[in-house]
Amino acid sequence: MQNWYNIFTDTKPHHLIITYSRATIQVYVDNLQNFSSLNLLELIPKNQRIFYYALTFIPLGFGLTILTVLAKRRLIFSNLFIFGGILIPSLILEGILVSESGKNLSLKSLLLGMLFPEGTMLILRARAAKLKMRN
Repeated sequence: MQNWYNIFTDTKPHHLIITYSRATIQVYVDNLQNFSSLNLLELIPKNQRIFYYALTFIPLGFGLTILTVLAKRRLIFSNLFIFGGILIPSLILEGILVSESGKNLSLKSLLLGMLFPEGTMLILRARAAKLKMRN
């Protein structure tokens, strides 16, 4: 790759081609031999992955809590919401990440995606039960 970072400061016209495939962005400047690529899935540092999973899955836990409280009288629906709402989104996210990055399925990431909505739901349901006992 040649140094092409000065293309925005010089006065010559340039040809830019930007492609996106399987979570990788490639930028070509003036010819096919002068390119740079960036994998978007590698932008998240490994030590901050837990934060991003929490940011993604904690709101799901809030939604699951509301659904299970509303469906409390119908045990079948409540259990279906719990199991489906915890397992399916985590499987979908991992499937997308695996298909886009070409990496193998990570059991650790799958379990992490299941932990946050379940933990959020259990905490909120315990809090709701305490409030109900006070009243």
